[in-house]
Amino acid sequence: MRGLRRPPGRGRTPPRRPGPPRGSSLHGGHHVTDWPLAQIGSGATPWPAPLPVSAPWRYRLWALDIALGLVALIAFTRERTWHAQTNRLRASRPEISGLIDRPDGLLFAPADDLGVTPGERLTLAVYVAALHSAESADGYARRLREAGASDAYAAGVRRTASRDVAPGPYGVHKGGGALAAESRPGPSLTVTPELTASVGARTAQALRYAHLLVLHPRDARPGDLQEMFDAGWTQRQLIVIAQLVSALTLLLRVRAGAAVAAAWQRTNGVRA
Repeated sequence: MRGLRRPPGRGRTPPRRPGPPRGSSLHGGHHVTDWPLAQIGSGATPWPAPLPVSAPWRYRLWALDIALGLVALIAFTRERTWHAQTNRLRASRPEISGLIDRPDGLLFAPADDLGVTPGERLTLAVYVAALHSAESADGYARRLREAGASDAYAAGVRRTASRDVAPGPYGVHKGGGALAAESRPGPSLTVTPELTASVGARTAQALRYAHLLVLHPRDARPGDLQEMFDAGWTQRQLIVIAQLVSALTLLLRVRAGAAVAAAWQRTNGVRA
């Protein structure tokens, strides 16, 4: 209508904002800005430079940035949790840590050997380690020879252990009951004249007792203790042997577990 004036700006084409020329790959694009959550990322995030993209790729890249940051956070947290759990377990059992770090003084050179000599202790160590197929059996055998044992003696102990290696534990549960279904018969160490001639009657019975404790403790009977007494061992020395065999078995298994953990760390890229 005549006489009416349009409000300023209405119906007019808004001015075009300056931008890249038509045909350019940046025409109509938007710059991706740093996403706050991505600041905790692995170093690949946030993006090292703004990326000119339009929706929906802008949001997809944001999602990728968040995912990378979360993956890096989870990996870092897992590594810290692994170390925290390991340190907490070691701190809760200081006596086990001492046994792993310095077993020699505790097992083979105590202040009072209670009648179980260092040579007999090393003999049991060679035998128990060989039953576990542990590499430390060679080291114990070398120390046994250095302690004065002959090569034939050390070889006889190793030969006996290699003959007696078997997957365990096994044995027969006595008295029936629910555990009877788990019974699995297995071999026992027989003290042969050859073994007696090689290591002596006293040590031969100690090896037989160690075989019983390591592989088939459920087969233990009162007669086993009497045979130890008949070979010259006292009740106190019998306890020492049982403790020694138990400590060696624990040490060997903890070392095997530590080796598995170290392999897992290497495989998963976790720093030791």
